[in-house]
Amino acid sequence: MIVAPLVATLRKSLMKKIAKIFGAVLTIVALCYCAAQVGSVSMHFAALGRIFMIKLLPFWDWTSMFYESCLVSNPFYGEYTLTEEDCVSCEALEHVDRLGGVAYEQLLDGY
Repeated sequence: MIVAPLVATLRKSLMKKIAKIFGAVLTIVALCYCAAQVGSVSMHFAALGRIFMIKLLPFWDWTSMFYESCLVSNPFYGEYTLTEEDCVSCEALEHVDRLGGVAYEQLLDGY
């Protein structure tokens, strides 16, 4: 094809532009994360987050979740109501394992 060098050059310049934009966004996110580790800056980020959540209220009413004592809805409880002893299992969690393609035996043995 006679225009192959032009197409290759245009594709290369597009990839460079995408790489620059990705690098800039990644740098901004990294700087925001580092700034959030500073106490006074994290306090300002929290205030901005609260303002954002208030502005979000007309689109999604999250206030009902604010007053909930437990966000876990389990259909197997039926008429049973959760007690404070039931909350210990959630409060003690530090992370949740995410697994895929797990065999039944592995699930039975590991969890």
